[in-house]
Amino acid sequence: MAQAEDRLRDLSIKAARAGWVQENFITDDTEAIATEANDQLSAATTELIEQAKRFDGLKLPPELARQFLLLKLQNIAPTPKDPKLRHEMSETASWLDGEYGKAKYCKKAEDKDSCLDITAIEKNPLRKPAIPKNSKTSGWLAQHWSPNAPALRALCRTLQPGRPRNGIQSTGALWRAGYDMKPEEFSDTSERLCSSAPLYLSCTRMCVPSS
Repeated sequence: MAQAEDRLRDLSIKAARAGWVQENFITDDTEAIATEANDQLSAATTELIEQAKRFDGLKLPPELARQFLLLKLQNIAPTPKDPKLRHEMSETASWLDGEYGKAKYCKKAEDKDSCLDITAIEKNPLRKPAIPKNSKTSGWLAQHWSPNAPALRALCRTLQPGRPRNGIQSTGALWRAGYDMKPEEFSDTSERLCSSAPLYLSCTRMCVPSS
């Protein structure tokens, strides 16, 4: 486990650095760099998860058992064992990230000054003159923000895991499984804290979106 953590830590840092460069300088080259770093991380994670299976069923100290659980939860999407398919998956993810960052909404195609990228839209979209004041839904932004939205959505679906992993039935449950409680217990606890505990009253709007 110590060797696995050291290896994943090193690859995770490299992938994070490559991702930061890609996010700030979106080019074909930075996408390729991010793809390679993420592909190496995915390959190592999948390999280590497979190796960890030989310890299934052993009674381990609580701390070590939790480390093995968290290792298995690293793979949010099922990574293909075929190196070529795995690289294609990493490449698609990097491309989607780049397209998301590059996409813009332009009130007038010929007027580049009217174009807003996702950062400008997220800051305060309803106050931007390029967006109608009566537009109050994210649907309108999604429709006009990027003409490539349908294609992007289709590619996103190819990255969504569709089969159970480690006995967990959905991606949402997988994300909620790493908090020392069952996924459904995490949902119930979050709801309870955000709706009643005084310390968290200020986050109620974020936890329970208004209709």
